Amino acid sequence: MATIALATALGLPAPTRADTTPDPARVVAQAPAPAITMQQAINTATEAVPGGRVIEIDLDREKGRVIWEALVESSTGRFEIYVDATTGQIVKKERDD
Repeated sequence: MATIALATALGLPAPTRADTTPDPARVVAQAPAPAITMQQAINTATEAVPGGRVIEIDLDREKGRVIWEALVESSTGRFEIYVDATTGQIVKKERDD
């Protein structure tokens, strides 16, 4: 505390601590372009939910993998479909109630 007060009195900048926690949005933004395009992920997600349509899709990182997260709406409800952005495989499908 005395160090900060002295630094302030002398007109020196206060010491700061850098935040080393990576921002997930920045990590995804810095990742190479996914092998699976958004349109391919939309096609995969709609095939997983017959009669469904994608109403939202985001590129995210989950457990070290880049994933397309698609929200699909159909007459039977809403589903979240997770498509691996490298392989195009569905890694998870869950009802979004």
